[in-house]
Amino acid sequence: MSLATAFDIHLAGDRVWDALVIGAGPAGSLTARQLALQGFSTLLVEAKPFPRFKVCGGCLSQRALDALEALGLGKLVADSGSIPLGELRLIVGPRQIAIRLPGGAVLSRQSLDQAIVAEAVQAGVCFLPETAATVEPQIAESLRRVTLRQQTVTGTLRAKVVICADGIGRSSIRQLPELTPSVAHASRIGVGAVLENDQLSAVARERFAPGRVVMHVGSGGYVGGARAEQGKTIIAAALDASFIKQQRSPAAAVTAILAATRLGSLGDISKVHWQGTSALTSHSRRVAAERLFVIGDSAGYVEPFTGEGMAWAFDSALAAAPLVAQACERWTPALADAWEASYRSRIRRQQYTCRALAALLRRPWAVSLAVGLVRNYPALADRIIGRLNPSRGGALA
Repeated sequence: MSLATAFDIHLAGDRVWDALVIGAGPAGSLTARQLALQGFSTLLVEAKPFPRFKVCGGCLSQRALDALEALGLGKLVADSGSIPLGELRLIVGPRQIAIRLPGGAVLSRQSLDQAIVAEAVQAGVCFLPETAATVEPQIAESLRRVTLRQQTVTGTLRAKVVICADGIGRSSIRQLPELTPSVAHASRIGVGAVLENDQLSAVARERFAPGRVVMHVGSGGYVGGARAEQGKTIIAAALDASFIKQQRSPAAAVTAILAATRLGSLGDISKVHWQGTSALTSHSRRVAAERLFVIGDSAGYVEPFTGEGMAWAFDSALAAAPLVAQACERWTPALADAWEASYRSRIRRQQYTCRALAALLRRPWAVSLAVGLVRNYPALADRIIGRLNPSRGGALA
């Protein structure tokens, strides 16, 4: 099924849209769908061809699945072939511990994002892939103006409201300095790839068993892996830039961390394409401006662990959509203030625990001590998982 609509940039620019959503990740696509269901004319643009790979572990926490249920999409993940998730295995050097998760699933971003966009298009959203967008600073006649670029074609679009959801790169709002985020000092870089089953070694296939997300912690970062649909294994890492430089490539950096946890060979990864990100951890002073809402990863990002990042994206869409709908009807500055407050209370507060865990993971010796502590006091795992997820897990025997 082709998701592209039957019009180009020039046709899109011939009308005034109620809402323009930039970025077809979960936050953007879900927000676009909610607006279209309420009858607002909504255009969703995505800079990359679709479906596209994203550096992401593919994990969806129970909180994320609950958010989809609240949006009427409770069956979407399972219908897309996801693998139920029940265990987090944390490995540092020779030590490891397994922690039960209260639910969740693993699904590649190619499949997940494609499925959500399909739902958005069915709801009435117009979709333009391979279209870069840049929000212009000026507002004319109570409308936001956005420059669209599609290969050699350029056009201008007008919308009552713009929603920026184009990820941690935030290229769409680079002309709006008031929304420029601050990047955390020594922030790590994301690296990821998808491996087919026949590319994995026998030891790696056993370690990345279905239903388990495995996190390997080393001095240069950490590497996570989980089995996804159709026998795929998703590898996602958060690495120090200096460590990648020292190892001379992302693949070598990942291999070095896995070797330190006694995995041995990951498998035949000589032809695997590794994709990277910009700095992962960032904080935005503002997440709204006149007729503009910043949501999802664009609003700020912290290294996640068991699908919290996807839950933040879904929660972001749930919280922002009603405010955007009001803005489409009639803009008032109070709506920007309301989104600032909502984001702080609903999303940023959830990220505090992940910030603390990210700091811990920079010290493998401390992680090793924590593993031993949790072995002796399983209730500690309950508390940590309870902070990351809506229900509690427990240590496995």
